[in-house]
Amino acid sequence: MCAAGQTGYNHRVDSLRFNEIAAIVQELSQALAGARLEKVYAPHPLACLLKLREAWLLLDFTPGLTRVHLVTARPDAPKVPPAWVMKLRRELVGRFLGSVSQHPGDRIVRLAFPAAGRRPARTLVAELFGKHGRLLLLTENDAVLAAAIGEGAGGQAYLPPERRAARTEDSRLPAPDPEALSANREAERLLSGLALSRQLEAQRRTLQAELAREGKRLQRKATALEADLERARGGALSMRQGEALKASLADIQRGQTCVVLPDPSATGGGPEAGTLVVALDPALTPVQNMQRLFARGRRLLAAVAAIGERLAGVRDEMKKVQERTAAVTGALTLDDLARARGGPASFRPKTGHRPGPRRPYHRYTSVTGRSILVGRSGKDNHALTFQVARGSDLWLHTRDAPGAHVVVPLDKNEECDPQTLLDAATLAANGSPLKNDSRVEVTYTHAKNVHPIKGAPPGLVSVARGKTILVRLDPERIRRLLESKEK
Repeated sequence: MCAAGQTGYNHRVDSLRFNEIAAIVQELSQALAGARLEKVYAPHPLACLLKLREAWLLLDFTPGLTRVHLVTARPDAPKVPPAWVMKLRRELVGRFLGSVSQHPGDRIVRLAFPAAGRRPARTLVAELFGKHGRLLLLTENDAVLAAAIGEGAGGQAYLPPERRAARTEDSRLPAPDPEALSANREAERLLSGLALSRQLEAQRRTLQAELAREGKRLQRKATALEADLERARGGALSMRQGEALKASLADIQRGQTCVVLPDPSATGGGPEAGTLVVALDPALTPVQNMQRLFARGRRLLAAVAAIGERLAGVRDEMKKVQERTAAVTGALTLDDLARARGGPASFRPKTGHRPGPRRPYHRYTSVTGRSILVGRSGKDNHALTFQVARGSDLWLHTRDAPGAHVVVPLDKNEECDPQTLLDAATLAANGSPLKNDSRVEVTYTHAKNVHPIKGAPPGLVSVARGKTILVRLDPERIRRLLESKEK
């Protein structure tokens, strides 16, 4: 669910093509046959990395960038693997790869592990389709044992998708060479570059969206303060009206609603140019009306300086947002983005105004700058999930245990990056009675798949289409997250 893949790309062009997979498989079938599977990793939740002998084989199912090829170095992987990785490790580690083959006429690759001793045969099937790739573990009878990536009903016989007509497309890879592994090396160079470019653009869009939201918030605040400042400057008029009323008290009767008086500050001009229209409260005496005007004038004039100071602070923050937006837009590398990164909370000016209504959540910031919302109580969990969260947001909760609801705000069709997923799952585990356990299972899904249970206490929900991540509670990660809590 959470990966670097994004919509908006050309699924057909960027993913490996049928003939490119054929060239890669031809090299792999000779280079890896008989190799012992030593390790299984998940660089991100939509990718599987297999160590076979001294080679690293990547199976990536990122929408629009599905691929299979060798990589020269092991990509970083989370310290706590998802549950499906643990399943593959139990079933496959220590086995010898019997064959690598491609399903006739389609982008499907089979890695067969023959039976050994008491261990029955197993097969990994990678459906490398541009938008809906899957990684399935099959039994010796080709029944689905587990769906590692994508969906698949356990126990059912595996049936490849209906055969498609193979497109005639130019290959971006050189001719296969099992000795030099030319096709694999070029696929790594080409597609790793595309993946890096996508990661850069995905993070850029995320930061730009956050900055745009913060810019709009600051603009609304500046507009409101400008209106307050304009009203406060009206205090000078109230003072003049009070002075005019003071000079004409003997001529004013209680019960009048409006009078036209000489303006004490006017100099020169005709009789009409030096007058003031003063509204009166008929229930008050002339003296009380005068006192009210003076009090209002003093109050407004005293507020001018404070409002001006707040407005200057907001404009300064708006300038910072504009500068950071320019830095994000012009970033050419992930390091450039890291230097420009910053969550909306860091832009907010520290003013003396009273806080807004109590929120049903605490806000934390992930290592990649994403906001993570954590419910404060059972009632707040309910409000966070069903009033604050949108259907596209990522929702997390400890599996089979009470605890906080956790939400990662996402735009429609946006995917959550792996580190934010791990940070959010850590907060969910840390906000539960299982926080003292070394490892905790956390369920995650889109918020639209979470439903309240009729008659149940607030916060008790039913979850559809949930996935599970196994979290190791890393004290350093918890410390960083707790320090990121918005005050």
